[in-house]
Amino acid sequence: MARWALAALVAGTLIVFFTSSGTGSPPAGWSDNPQTALSEASETGRRVVMGFYLPGCSPCAAMEHEVLPARPVRAALGGFVPVLVNAITNPQLAERYQVESTPTYIITDAQGNLLAKRVGYQSVDEFVSFVQGVSR
Repeated sequence: MARWALAALVAGTLIVFFTSSGTGSPPAGWSDNPQTALSEASETGRRVVMGFYLPGCSPCAAMEHEVLPARPVRAALGGFVPVLVNAITNPQLAERYQVESTPTYIITDAQGNLLAKRVGYQSVDEFVSFVQGVSR
């Protein structure tokens, strides 16, 4: 009986670990629903910034807590629809954009066509340059 209880506890912990963001809700201005973000982009003609992450990914958490909420980043994202995407719970989207490691940030047009891609942790200045390079 104790073995089954331990196995259930471990399985439950793994499910929670791999399906939650582990960091709570996304930063202000960021969605966590890629379908809604793509619909909004299609309706408004705006581009999309998708941030792919994995639960438990330290560089992903650092981006979410240190870089994405920074004032210069929020200002640079003014003309975009930003969304954080869990690569485990959205495998088709991760495959579509060939996400092989996290964090990965992509920018698409309103139809979902890939315009730019960056992999790995970026400083505030690097992220702003990435976004501004596509908004021109």
